[in-house]
Amino acid sequence: MKPERETCSTSYFLPSRGFFFMFGLPLLTVAILGAVGIFWILYTAVFMFVSRDWAAEEEQ
Repeated sequence: MKPERETCSTSYFLPSRGFFFMFGLPLLTVAILGAVGIFWILYTAVFMFVSRDWAAEEEQ
């Protein structure tokens, strides 16, 4: 009798499905969430750069 295969919920690779997982999510989902986060950081940085002199313009 073969021992049952042990599975771990924190496994990053599940060969039965053929997808890489991170935090229990498919790689595509992780990539999309990561892209949204990176976009948000870049958007905020650009906004901060563009609006850095707005207070000086209001005083004039």
